[in-house]
This record gives sequence, C-alpha cells and structure tokens, in this order.
Amino acid sequence: MCIRDSIIGEHIDYCGYAVLPAALEQDMIIAFKESSELFIEVHNMMEEVYKHFKFPLEKDMKFVEQKEGKWVNYFLAAFRHIAKEKSPELNKGYKVLISSTVPIDAGLSSSAAFSVSSTLVPLTVYGLREKYTRTEMVGNVINYERSVGVACGGMDQTISIFAEQGTAKLIEFNPIKAHTVKIPSKAALVIANSLTTVPKLQTAGTRYNLRVVECRLGLRILAFKLGLALSLIHIS
Repeated sequence: MCIRDSIIGEHIDYCGYAVLPAALEQDMIIAFKESSELFIEVHNMMEEVYKHFKFPLEKDMKFVEQKEGKWVNYFLAAFRHIAKEKSPELNKGYKVLISSTVPIDAGLSSSAAFSVSSTLVPLTVYGLREKYTRTEMVGNVINYERSVGVACGGMDQTISIFAEQGTAKLIEFNPIKAHTVKIPSKAALVIANSLTTVPKLQTAGTRYNLRVVECRLGLRILAFKLGLALSLIHIS
C-alpha cells in the first residue's frame, strides 16, 4: 500500500476537519502464502531491524508487549478484529513477507499503509474481501490501528485506500468522503527527509497521542471563545 504527504491539514483530521493528502511512490508490500498449519508467521525483509514472529491461530491473540516487537501489533490488530467480527472458519494459517521502501519512522504514514495491507491479507485468505466497500474498510482500519494504542484520525488510512496516480484527495469525515483533486502534470511534490526518526507507537503517550489531546482541547477553547458552544463540555 502507498504512503502519503499531507498537502493541507496536518494534525486536524482527528478533530473531524477536511484534509488534502496525496500518495507518494514509495510503498509497502506484503506477500502472503496460505498454510495448512494453524499459525500466522510474519517475516520482514529488514530482518536485522524487525525480527520474525510466529503466532498460534487464535481469535483472542495477544499483542506483543516487548518494545522492539510492538510493530507487529499493527498486523495482529487486523486479524483479531476480523476474527471476532466476521467469525471466519479458522481452518488455515498463513505466512507473510513484508517489504517496504518507506523510510523508517519518517512521518509518512507507514503505519497506516501497514494496517491497510495487514487487513487485506486475512480478508483475502478467508474469502471476505468482497464483503467490504472501500469506505467501510477505511472505518475498520482506523479502529484496528486505534486498538494498538494510537489515537489516529483517518487521513492516512483513507488516502492509502483511495489514492490514484496524479491526484490528491480532499478527504471529509463524518461521513468519510474522498474527492479527487487533479494535480497539474507539470507540478511535483518534493519531500525532504530530516533524518529525525519518531517511532509513533513507542512514543505515542508523550508525542503523537499528546498532540491529539492538545488539538482537541484547542478546538474546544476556540469554539467556546467564538460563542459556538455554551461551555467546553458541550463540544464533541
């Protein structure tokens, strides 16, 4: 799945405001193979950074608690929710191999691309992929990623699913809508990598999730000061 750059609307999607992201050419690919063994095996091409895991096929699969292994929880979250919500017959396992051209922890929504890809694998293995529209899948993936411990909005997941070459997407929420915005053929998006990494999941409590709280608090204060709400508690 693709990653994204936020053209307009950084850190406002989780307050329900519209955003304008575009997909980048770097991506994440998950190859998978069904297995008669009742296990899920997760391998990464960057094995020196991300060790492999093997889990027994259980609906109540536990998340990995070790700091260096928490990345695999994005993958497990999709399986756990699909197994509980759709109750497929878990009569086969699968093995996956993850490959990515995305810089690690660079703020380009690699976690959303991983979550979307991780959702497509069990849906395909258990014959459920055609039961979801793209809009429904966006809503589900957002919830899967939140269950890992990240208070994400919905921009990253939506652009990962709705992206088209040569376009940006004006994304609205409540309900989710993705409108195509044509990018001029002579225009180019130039992305610079500061080389400062921020592991979102490991630092969620002190960085990413804190920004969400700060933005929502700021929204409440502005609405109250502008007379749009009787008090801070009347703002959703």
